[in-house]
Amino acid sequence: MIRRTTVLLTFVACLVSAPAVIAGDADPDAAIKYRKSVMSAVGGHIGGLVAILKGEVEQPDSLATHADGFAVAATYGVTSAAFEQNTEGLGSEKTTATGKIWQDWDRFDEALKAMEVAAREIQAAAANGELTSFDQLKPALKECGFCHRESGFREK
Repeated sequence: MIRRTTVLLTFVACLVSAPAVIAGDADPDAAIKYRKSVMSAVGGHIGGLVAILKGEVEQPDSLATHADGFAVAATYGVTSAAFEQNTEGLGSEKTTATGKIWQDWDRFDEALKAMEVAAREIQAAAANGELTSFDQLKPALKECGFCHRESGFREK
């Protein structure tokens, strides 16, 4: 009983402290690593969807799982919180995020919201068995490309 209580209290303490860590009180290197993990999940799932829908791999049974994973990873609350802490010029962890993110936060924030909308549309299409074409990924890929190439939010 004591062990279960200890585990429960530890879990609750982590839940209570996690927002402070994500919201800006974290060591810059930890914040950068967290942000990279979040965006790796987004990229991993969209990459899986691309490979399947382009016919590069035969994994049709994984399509809905990748669509779900992409939608969860691209959830605005997760991606926005991952970038909330301005780490420009801080820490030693390598990052391709540029200071323009925090200088033009409103535009960056809009892009994160648009990415979630596109991800949810892909998720819905996959759940209905209607995700059958690479072209259906283009709205999401456009949102990814905005931050990665067009906006200057990410170093090349």
